[in-house]
Amino acid sequence: MGSKVFGVTFTSDKQLDEVISILTKWKNQKATKIPLKFFDWSKENHYAIEKYDNNIYAIYNTRLSESCLSEHTLWEERMKHLQCDWLISFIDCSFSSYHAYSLYKHGKFIRSAHQQIDEPTTFIGEQQDFEIPLLNADFYYEDEDGNNI
Repeated sequence: MGSKVFGVTFTSDKQLDEVISILTKWKNQKATKIPLKFFDWSKENHYAIEKYDNNIYAIYNTRLSESCLSEHTLWEERMKHLQCDWLISFIDCSFSSYHAYSLYKHGKFIRSAHQQIDEPTTFIGEQQDFEIPLLNADFYYEDEDGNNI
């Protein structure tokens, strides 16, 4: 089994409909807004969107996240339209042991990391202060009974 989560998160004062419009124009794709509980990661046109307090958005879509990791110029342009200070894209695909994130600040790409099993982690850009405790954190696995492995 395993888990799979792909998404983009940011803050913006834009209204939800405007955010959807800005993000879905990125490849001239038609987007279908799906409640998270019915969301299907295998459907590229499915978007699950959550808005939290303080205008924090989380948008789940596989192609959106992958695009953020590789198409920096495109996302720098999107950030201008979203008028957000920070944008974080993330991929956590446990069944293939692939994990990645990208960071944008004030409209510019600043950092990305890619990690896949049996390969060294690849970093692009300057390390951010808030990454240090996360990158140096201890981790462990639990078996089905909750015992540390």
